[in-house]
Amino acid sequence: MSPFLPAAECSFPAQWHGRWFQSGVPKLISISGSDFETKGGCIQNEKDKYLIEDRNKFCSDIERVA
Repeated sequence: MSPFLPAAECSFPAQWHGRWFQSGVPKLISISGSDFETKGGCIQNEKDKYLIEDRNKFCSDIERVA
């Protein structure tokens, strides 16, 4: 059994929602619900680890966001 939560329950914390500065990115990025503008969409998570599907590259990556 996977320790990750099912996709239906995957979302970024409410305190992350909004527009943010990301080093190396020329404009502010947006985070809302399960969408991380420059990374993709959250498909599963466990604690502070998020499995993000990159819609542009058709792949998934595990990101630890602090």
